[in-house]
Amino acid sequence: MELVQIVDLLPECYDEYVEAHKNVPVKEELAAVGLSKIRVYSWHSGNKSVCRLVLSATWEPAQEGETFKEAMKRYMTMPGVAEWEAWMDRLKMRLPGQSLDEPPRWERCECVYSD
Repeated sequence: MELVQIVDLLPECYDEYVEAHKNVPVKEELAAVGLSKIRVYSWHSGNKSVCRLVLSATWEPAQEGETFKEAMKRYMTMPGVAEWEAWMDRLKMRLPGQSLDEPPRWERCECVYSD
């Protein structure tokens, strides 16, 4: 399954985010839950006052019958993942409509055209 998600980044955290992704410590854990071909693209205004990230990946259940939500829950229990994700959460900004009671998170995109 093709997966596309977006999240906004705090403008002052762009360089830190890029630097952190030069050596991602949870690559094996992402693969273990079925994620592959992961790419993160960025768009930002010229002065980086607005920055949006777009994640593109392929996901296939690593365990029979497992949903994506279940896979992500399992991913969060793996060694080092909670720390990595907490760090990344501190660099993100909430998208419009996201709850103030939860950390900013990636949101799945709907495909509106495919050839």
